[in-house]
Amino acid sequence: MRSIQRVGFGIAVCAVLCALPGAVMAGESIKVLRSLGFAEGAFVRPAIKSECNLEERLPESIQAYARKNGIEVELVDTLPGSGRVLELEISDAIETGNAWTGRQKGLVIQGRLVEDGAAVGNFRGRRMTTGGLFGGYKGTCSFFGRCAKTLGHDVADWLKSPGKNSSIGG
Repeated sequence: MRSIQRVGFGIAVCAVLCALPGAVMAGESIKVLRSLGFAEGAFVRPAIKSECNLEERLPESIQAYARKNGIEVELVDTLPGSGRVLELEISDAIETGNAWTGRQKGLVIQGRLVEDGAAVGNFRGRRMTTGGLFGGYKGTCSFFGRCAKTLGHDVADWLKSPGKNSSIGG
């Protein structure tokens, strides 16, 4: 009876390993810049760029959520010319509304996964927030931090099965 259970367990483990995405199976970490840039022509207020640290918050969020998915993401100061690289940039920081009608803020990002110079997939993502509970009392960076955290989760999920011209987020 035990040998049948062991065989069944072995088959289950094999099935799970075979279903894992290439990013995990390769055993090689995906490199992401520790501090992202803003896309050329991105409409982002200078105060947001200088105060909210979105360039660091987004990669850290991606790394944390990817680890939960079994994907190793390494934050680097410069992207290497080979290996698995996630090129990522912030395209826009959206701000609408006011204190009386409600504020809404959002981030737009775009990225592509490259392996040894060849594009594996690319995406564009957007997340918006009203700040959650007591959003009217929160600062701008808090709003954008929520968006960066959620987009980090979205990118980590996309890394499980990267596709071309994908749309992530809500």
